[in-house]
Amino acid sequence: MSNLILIVALLLALWAAWPPRGMRRRWLALALVVLWAAMVLAGGQRGVQPGFAPWLIVLSLIGALVALVVLWSLATVLGAPRGTEEKEQEP
Repeated sequence: MSNLILIVALLLALWAAWPPRGMRRRWLALALVVLWAAMVLAGGQRGVQPGFAPWLIVLSLIGALVALVVLWSLATVLGAPRGTEEKEQEP
């Protein structure tokens, strides 16, 4: 069940990071919150020892930031319009 939660969160974050939405801060913030919540939820379902919940929250935030950078980079490379580079003018 936790894998399903993470996959859905990754797909939703990828959708939010896809250009032109991914160029706005609120969509990237939404993707970060979705990834973070999914990681905390999946970690909570798998079990956390007493006293280690703050570590779960902090490490999930770090993981969500790394995942967002990877997803945003992937979405920017794949979603960028092709043929926008300037061609050299030949005399």
